[in-house]
Amino acid sequence: MEKLFRPEEEEEEEEEEHLTEGVNPEAEASATSDYESESEWESEPEPDSGSDSDEEAELEQYYKELEETEGYGISRRFNARMREGIAPLDLTDGDLIHLEYLPKCVDHAISLYNQHEDCAARIEFVDFLQVTYALRGGFLYFITFKAKDASGQEKTYQTQVLYQPWEEDPEIKMLVYEFREKPENGKQVKQYNLLPSEDRLRIMMTGAAA
Repeated sequence: MEKLFRPEEEEEEEEEEHLTEGVNPEAEASATSDYESESEWESEPEPDSGSDSDEEAELEQYYKELEETEGYGISRRFNARMREGIAPLDLTDGDLIHLEYLPKCVDHAISLYNQHEDCAARIEFVDFLQVTYALRGGFLYFITFKAKDASGQEKTYQTQVLYQPWEEDPEIKMLVYEFREKPENGKQVKQYNLLPSEDRLRIMMTGAAA
């Protein structure tokens, strides 16, 4: 899955459909509708679109942040045309339904990382730093968090997790698309592939091997 996506790019939507192939469409539609209605995205009124120049400026700023932070650092909720894009979450809002899901997502990602054969050092979650999300066949979270190793050294990590509330199997409920240390000053960092194999994913979603 591409780390960066733009709402108008159908090519990446097709890729997402491939990963969720086999999911009961009626159950997904019902669950997604229920959870979207509870999210703050639906509870807030749509901002006034303003002039064309204002909208163009907003789009330019959004895509600039998307390019620079790969979705992890979107600063604010942009205009109505970005409803399918990435938006930040206010982690100080105690009524936010996402606060129930985020600890599960980050714990799952860390658990998979700690079991990975290339794991540099086992780590333990410390705190969330920033979270953005998009509605992409579930809640796609871009989580920036702090964690520490056995020596107590703290580092900043980023993980991208798709959370599908209607799924029972935790391997399908939480799909970890990306896990890495946060890049600093353009420095390249190791990316950890924590997704199940395509064959395993197909079996989990359809209940039968290809």
